[in-house]
Amino acid sequence: MNLITAFLQEAKPVIELLNLKKVEVPSPFKLYKGEIHNLVISGPGGENTTQAVSFLHGYLPSLFTPWLNIGLAGHGSEKIGNALQVVKCIDENSERSTFPPQVFTSIFSKTILKTVQHSSNEYLPDHAYDMEGFSFFQTATRFSPNELIQSVKIISDNPVKPFSQFRKSETESLSTV
Repeated sequence: MNLITAFLQEAKPVIELLNLKKVEVPSPFKLYKGEIHNLVISGPGGENTTQAVSFLHGYLPSLFTPWLNIGLAGHGSEKIGNALQVVKCIDENSERSTFPPQVFTSIFSKTILKTVQHSSNEYLPDHAYDMEGFSFFQTATRFSPNELIQSVKIISDNPVKPFSQFRKSETESLSTV
């Protein structure tokens, strides 16, 4: 399984849980590998995510590999720390949407994810917000079937505690909520 996160703080709990080891590669991205899992830290934004997904596929080319984007998102009505599975992703700029097929039962509640260019303190109820999701889905579908591409977002900010009050140091504690 290939995993993509934007930041090391998002990746640390996954790296520890899966016992992944850092691999030195000539790349701007940090790569961590395990027996069956590969994780790349992309950096923020859609362009970085597109390049990171393409890099990982090029470094470890394989068809029918599952892809998972794990990361933080703001949300208009969910509690901080809740983990949500993305069932629809909308690109703010183009207003295009993608719908990851729901082929398995999940313990996570479902959400619509809106990918934005810049962080904001404005939220619609029942929507999550990030800066990478749409690019992740668009790029990963070039390398694997849609059914193998999913995203889970952990809520880091909401109208009660907006993004402007979020601190990166809080990231690891969110994943244990």
